[in-house]
Amino acid sequence: MEEELRRRWRLNQQGGLRAYTSRWHVLHWLFLQRLGWRRWVKARVFWGDPIYLLTGESVSRGILPFGYAELALTVLMIEFLEPGMRVVDVGAHLGYEAMLATFRRKNEG
Repeated sequence: MEEELRRRWRLNQQGGLRAYTSRWHVLHWLFLQRLGWRRWVKARVFWGDPIYLLTGESVSRGILPFGYAELALTVLMIEFLEPGMRVVDVGAHLGYEAMLATFRRKNEG
């Protein structure tokens, strides 16, 4: 999980044609975002689970192209969550952090 996040983060930071072509499967949604259209779309987070996002919305803008949002919080959760820990996601919004916590509890224990 950590390696996939690192790979996607490096690609995002690198930019250029390689980063652009890695997003080919969501380019049409990114185009809708640029036009200012708001549509609910089914995308995937970096560990592969599906998530529904609203194009043009701020958190969705981060998740849609590379599958992660709020890099510092994502890394913190990956680093410190351990099996058996309880997590409360108050105001879950799209549920990204709740999904990340659930995945960590199920699959990394």
